This record gives sequence, structure tokens and C-alpha cells, in this order.
Amino acid sequence: MHFSGSPRYIAAYSLFSTILFIFSPPTFARHGIPPTSSIQTLTTRPAALKELPAVDVQLRLAEDAKSSQPGPLRFAVPVTVDITPETEGTWEQLAEGTQLWRLRFTASGATDLNFGFTRFWLPAGARLYVRSESEDYYEGPYTEQDNKPHGQLWIPVVPGDRAVIELYVPTGRETEVELRLT
Repeated sequence: MHFSGSPRYIAAYSLFSTILFIFSPPTFARHGIPPTSSIQTLTTRPAALKELPAVDVQLRLAEDAKSSQPGPLRFAVPVTVDITPETEGTWEQLAEGTQLWRLRFTASGATDLNFGFTRFWLPAGARLYVRSESEDYYEGPYTEQDNKPHGQLWIPVVPGDRAVIELYVPTGRETEVELRLT
């Protein structure tokens, strides 16, 4: 891994409970069946956009360099959100009979994004992806096999300052999804 900036400080930032901004590219991509949107053009309406605060990396590095506090190095710039498929995003019907929910994110200046779902449960046949809009990179699919007793899912970092969360759900099973990004 290569980190830019002072060796004393790892220049990485994240939205601690939601979105992680970090300088080194992720090395453990979870590539499975690619998202439909990456292999075919969707002709329906564009996904809704959630703009997050811009990240000033140089300012954060300068703040870190001035800090004389002992302890762990800062790696995050937290931003709190409370998003569910019912409150934000775009739902659409696809030709193969699945429902697609999408929400785009942008955080100008961020080098990577990471998403944490504090509520995660998918019905059989559903697939969740997080894909970069600026790189050929995605995480997923996450399926009902990723449902855990604690009910959470934390996605590894996705490179770039723009990403899309995509959720494919078999028709008629949308109300069974529990997804909350906080």
C-alpha cells in the first residue's frame, strides 16, 4: 500500500459510521456477478443524487500535522446520514422483472467512499452492490447470505469521490428489504 503525505500521518478520511474516505485503493474487492448497470445501459430515469460535504485533504493533513495529541491517527471525516430505500433514492422496474433501487453519492475531494448499513437484511434473490462511478470497481453482490444476527453490513472502501448503491429485489419482495444507511 502507498500512502501520500507525512509518514507520521496516514492521510485517510472516512465517514466513521457511514462513509470512509481513504487514500490507498482497496485491495480486497468483492467481485461476483457484476451489477446489471455495469453490463447493460439502463434506459430509465437517472438515480437520485445525495451530495455529501466536500473533503479538503490538504486542510485535514495540516490539522493532523499540528496535533500533538497522542493516540490513534485520524482516518475519518464523519458525516451522519439516515437513508432507507423508502426515504431517498430511485426505484424502477427492470425488464427481467426485478425492482432496482439506486442512490448516487458524491463527496468532492474524497479519494474513496465506504458505506455502513446499521440495518441490513435482504430477502432471497435480492442483491446489493456499491460501485464506483469514476473507476471500474464494485463491491458485491451482497445477498441474503450476508444477513447476520447483528443486522449490519459494512462495505469495504470504493475508490473515487462518486459511488452508486444499487439494490436488485425480485418483484413483490421490496417490502421485505431492511436497509438503513446511517
